[in-house]
Amino acid sequence: MPNVRPVWLLTAANNVKTPHYRRLSTLTPKPQPTESSEDGARTLRVRKYNNRSLPLSPVMDPKAVNARTKYEQAKANPDRDTESPFQKQLRLNPYARALITPVRTCVISHARLPEHFLQQFVTRLETSTSNWQKATPQLAPALSKDRILDPTTGTVASRMSALAISTSRSYVFNNHSLLVAVSKKKKWAAIVSERMKEWVAAKRHVQPDRIKAKDIWTWPADTADATLSQRRIEVAGLIKIAFLLGKITPLTLSGPNGPPSECFVLRPAPAENTSSNASAFDLNFLLGDEFGSRFDLQDIEHSGMTVVANDESTLRLRVALLKLSTFLEPCVANLNAMKKNTPKPKSENDDDEAPNTEQIDVRHVP
Repeated sequence: MPNVRPVWLLTAANNVKTPHYRRLSTLTPKPQPTESSEDGARTLRVRKYNNRSLPLSPVMDPKAVNARTKYEQAKANPDRDTESPFQKQLRLNPYARALITPVRTCVISHARLPEHFLQQFVTRLETSTSNWQKATPQLAPALSKDRILDPTTGTVASRMSALAISTSRSYVFNNHSLLVAVSKKKKWAAIVSERMKEWVAAKRHVQPDRIKAKDIWTWPADTADATLSQRRIEVAGLIKIAFLLGKITPLTLSGPNGPPSECFVLRPAPAENTSSNASAFDLNFLLGDEFGSRFDLQDIEHSGMTVVANDESTLRLRVALLKLSTFLEPCVANLNAMKKNTPKPKSENDDDEAPNTEQIDVRHVP
């Protein structure tokens, strides 16, 4: 007879080895009736004998979970076929694109402006050495979300490169004259936010109160010129793409009455040949003299006034031209009015109200 253990003995052995809470965990609980609260924001569990309903845990409440995660879900792309003519015109308007950018605070003027009119700065650390205590932090302009400028060499580094880049960012008014004044007056330490100090302190394993911006950070003197150079390179590259796509035509081929309002002009045309509603950009001013030889745009330079169609393929070019125009506009900055003990707002201070002070006078010269 084979050596077979009784069934009751196997069951008893299994019960001894398996704790009781594990054996009961396999049972599926019965669904309990629920109802919505009066304001509709919570889910309540209905109790027996007409007792007062109790709210579910935020972890189990489907309404609380949906309210917590709805901002993380990507919105569906709008249907372009059902949009009205006004919606299409608004979508292709670069000024509307500039105004819908998040509002941030300039750390120099304390003015709250859309992000389109501000220049972002981050703290970057070289990772060539494993000793973070010897790495020198540097304030670097952020040209876009993933492109960081090195003012010392004038090159652009990607966020995925061998660099340590702070997640916190500071914002300064996008103007070349203001950056030059900040460099001359040595007011660049105001750009270093408290979150940047905490980030560097964590890298160096020291307390944040021991971090001094002027003693540790570096600010290249040619930051303004390096930023201007990279912005011009970006605009020149977008002009080449528009030219290859056939979106740029000479002004003489645009019609007898000049370009329509849906287009914009590169190098302003005479008043009799340009529509009053068409925007004009002077490439000699934006890209500098002899821009054709420096940026390989001889065809654009020798063709005279050119018209660019304003559509989705050239929207990025027009936004870049607007940013470059704002960057080169004359600006008067009175940095001497800034007080030494003025508290600086944080980098990501979109929820904080900036103080209404008159520490700096930044105005455009007509």
